[in-house]
Amino acid sequence: MNKSIIALAVASVAASASVSAAEIYSDANSAISINGRVEAVAQIRDGEVDDQSRARIGFMGQSQLTPDLYGVGYYEAQLDSSTNGRVKRTSNSSTVETRYAYAGVGGDFGEVGYGRADGSLGMITDFTDIMAYDGAAASAKLAVADRVDNNLYYKGEFNDLTVKANYSFANSRSVLNQIQKYENEGYSIGATYNLPVGLGLGLGYAAQSYQTLEDDTQLIAAINYTIGDFYVAGLYTTGDRTDDTEDYDGYELAAAYNLNQWVFTTTYGKGTDDPKGAGADVDVADVWAVDATYYFNTKFRAYASYNFNMLDKDDVAKPQLKTGDTWPSLRLLMPHKFFYANACLVQAFLFVFLDVIISLTLQH
Repeated sequence: MNKSIIALAVASVAASASVSAAEIYSDANSAISINGRVEAVAQIRDGEVDDQSRARIGFMGQSQLTPDLYGVGYYEAQLDSSTNGRVKRTSNSSTVETRYAYAGVGGDFGEVGYGRADGSLGMITDFTDIMAYDGAAASAKLAVADRVDNNLYYKGEFNDLTVKANYSFANSRSVLNQIQKYENEGYSIGATYNLPVGLGLGLGYAAQSYQTLEDDTQLIAAINYTIGDFYVAGLYTTGDRTDDTEDYDGYELAAAYNLNQWVFTTTYGKGTDDPKGAGADVDVADVWAVDATYYFNTKFRAYASYNFNMLDKDDVAKPQLKTGDTWPSLRLLMPHKFFYANACLVQAFLFVFLDVIISLTLQH
């Protein structure tokens, strides 16, 4: 196996999944890896405690196609727990979420693929989206620039420069024997560059439309700086929203400090809508958050996160916030990243998973 080419695929998927992968099978040309985590989350809000626990599991397959070209496929799902240990359901749908499901080819030129994958602005909002749980209150990525399905993407890393571009097609359905689009369609592009002095820069643009409506647009810029155990970052975004009837402006500030096995982070975000012709701005986000994380080791950590919504209590814009919080909230979490080597339950699942693959292969 060409390890340098496969390493490109591993790094590409790891960037999307934000977790480390453990290889469970490999031969001369192919490899299968698994990653996952379990989070026990207690949310305390207005004196009430809610169970917000969740688990994620992902599978990556990769194969060397030629000396300079690899193929990769990745799937990741998230499950939310309930107090009775059953999967939560809303109406007739489960809360099991497909986070990623894509396949592509890549090499020294980068990677091209299709499926449910990241858009191009997430790597820029990550400058300030650094919290263990909360944060990202005002970046407000357009749908086509976030993790999205029906997505054709490109991403490439060239030393300190990372570039991404994607086009998300609108899903369609038949209505009275006519095909109608019912989701946003559009594109996003972005780039980040890390200077050797600890300075990072990010710039991106996105545009999307819904059926025949005017485009929503977004321009976003970010900067960060790292010196020793300190990290600071800032982000600004602006654009047209809601069929070009509103101008949106938002900014975020973030800071982090690493002290031995502790990491302390804080963020502040504010977003404002300016309805065209209305003559008055409307605050839609005004959030400050802090958290503290203790790393027992690289696989196990515990953290507390406090999120304070500083909009007026009666502000009609408050439900539009990402978190949906209407009062200050505290979350106590204990996530555990698990791997094939030390999780018997995962091993059993994988044996079933691989057995299905083998059975299907034999049938064909």
